[in-house]
Amino acid sequence: MALKLFWISVAFIAYTYLLYPLLILAVGRLWDRTVRFDGEPDELPSITMIIVAFNEEKRIEAKLSNCRELDYPADLLEICIVSDGSTDGTANILRARDDIVFIEDPENHGKPHQLNRAMERAGNEILVFSDTRQMYNPTALHSLVCNFRDKRVGCVSGELVFRTPEHPTGSNIGLYWAYEKALREAESRIDSTLGVTGAIYAIRRELTAPIPDDTILDDIEIPLGAFSRGYRVIFEPGAMAFDTPSTEIDAEFRRKTRTLAGNYQLFSRN
Repeated sequence: MALKLFWISVAFIAYTYLLYPLLILAVGRLWDRTVRFDGEPDELPSITMIIVAFNEEKRIEAKLSNCRELDYPADLLEICIVSDGSTDGTANILRARDDIVFIEDPENHGKPHQLNRAMERAGNEILVFSDTRQMYNPTALHSLVCNFRDKRVGCVSGELVFRTPEHPTGSNIGLYWAYEKALREAESRIDSTLGVTGAIYAIRRELTAPIPDDTILDDIEIPLGAFSRGYRVIFEPGAMAFDTPSTEIDAEFRRKTRTLAGNYQLFSRN
């Protein structure tokens, strides 16, 4: 019995990390439904970019500057920032701005709760979810929203690109990250990928719904709302969010543990 369980476990691991990637890459070449479009759209959609911030006084101004430097018409781009019970100077900085929608909560209720508040407040066609730490390439919003010209597309994920001293302009670091990116691209060609990048993804506003306050992986729970209604969730490598990779093993371990806990929560709910 123990030997049988051992080989079943080996089979599951082999399928997950070897057979599934080979299968999905092969099918992606045969069943290519890549979103294609020609020329410029007659009218760009209006966007609300949503950011939930907690004690981000050291980074929030750089993020706001990056938002305003994006190559997208200012009259079509609304920046909505929620301060989730910040105890530093974050709220003071945001309160002084007249070019954003600022939602201040003196209590720390967590990101899912504040995302619900921002989604309820947003009135534009497309919602873009972002984080304070990551900066976007200038054409990121264009790259995201052009995919919505395909009416079957409900949600679009951008790509996380790591910056290091050796690669200040950005580099995809590590074999695993290249592996995951290849999977997302192949899944997108076939139909949908559910693993969106939380720091940069967009969704049609009408496909959003409130999520439970205890949600761990909001960046999967929200896209699932589009997928469950028959829309595609696709990967767009032209929309990039730049970040610095963690060098602390403990921090990476906590992140992975949280991700796995979120996956189990999603399985139980769906």
